[in-house]
Amino acid sequence: MRMLDKERLKTALSALMEDEIANRRVRGAHFAVMQNGEPVFNGVFGEKSPGEALTPDCVYRIASMTKPVTALAFLLECAAGRLRPEDRLGDYLPEYKSMQVARPAPDGYEIVGEAQTPILMWHLLSHVSGIGCDDLGNRLFDELPAGDKRSLASVADAMSRVPLAFEPMTRSAYSATAAFDVCARVIELTSGLPYERYLRERIFEPLGMKDTTFRPSEDQWARMISMTDVDANGDFIVSDTVPGCVFESLAYPSAGGGLASTADDYVKFASFLLGDGTLPNGARLLPAGILSLMRSPQVPAVLTNETETWGLGVRVITGEKHWLYKGTFGWSGAYGTHFWVDPQNRVVAVYMRNGRNVTDLIDGTNAMIRFEKAVASSFAG
Repeated sequence: MRMLDKERLKTALSALMEDEIANRRVRGAHFAVMQNGEPVFNGVFGEKSPGEALTPDCVYRIASMTKPVTALAFLLECAAGRLRPEDRLGDYLPEYKSMQVARPAPDGYEIVGEAQTPILMWHLLSHVSGIGCDDLGNRLFDELPAGDKRSLASVADAMSRVPLAFEPMTRSAYSATAAFDVCARVIELTSGLPYERYLRERIFEPLGMKDTTFRPSEDQWARMISMTDVDANGDFIVSDTVPGCVFESLAYPSAGGGLASTADDYVKFASFLLGDGTLPNGARLLPAGILSLMRSPQVPAVLTNETETWGLGVRVITGEKHWLYKGTFGWSGAYGTHFWVDPQNRVVAVYMRNGRNVTDLIDGTNAMIRFEKAVASSFAG
């Protein structure tokens, strides 16, 4: 195990944020880095909103960093014996037993036939199901009538009536929300609990994640960072968001992108993923070893690449030449949030920001990579 140099890390992250803010990529951000369960760096930079300094208790829209939470909920159901990764989706939602497959066409899409491969539960969490995947699948989801986006049940029902973007397990392409929403609907059926309540009682309360929610309270909305964009002159502006909605206009508890959280809460979550299933008080939430299903490669390299692939709800580094260590896992959010866990060096790193900055690939990908490289360059020796 290599140890992080605290002073080197502080210098690297401070320089990173000075550059990010000066170049109008980030208005404000929170970095939190842990190693061996101890803080190595925890700092806030910039503004929460125009003229208001960012504070450590600021709340962020974490978008697709909701996905690993859904993956953990799935593993809890597996540990309870109510689900298995290899179970067929159609055994829980019969409407998915027979699905059509489509491909893009000039006028939208065309049906190419009926799917021959059953959708398995783990496919939903690893972007190989074809449900809401790639540009076509995401467009089909976006085009659903508002009435089909009232709940996880209505979303799951609606997506069963539109074609898959490809034959399951023949491609790997991102599902922004739909596949995870379908998985969460199955969790509602197997557990007998509304998904929102399931996460609160089974994950957030046991882990002490007091500010992670689909429906922020008045106090949490008051602590929510503004959504930043830049205007034509490159100046920061506040981007409009849909009142009451954490992620875009989705008012239901979207399992693919609907959570709000704080850096402190997400550090607790990521730290749990690094462990063996025990809680901070020593109680066991999951049997030893089951978390390996989430954080180990599930999708073969032939469908992804030789550097990284998908576990359950997270990307997993598989290549030796990546700047992060092999076996590191984590994911990001569309508004610039990002985290990863490095089991080899016992590192947990969380980056919180919210923005739509067009100068930074819109989703903040460049800033995320810069954060990874800043931490990776801060090991001693």
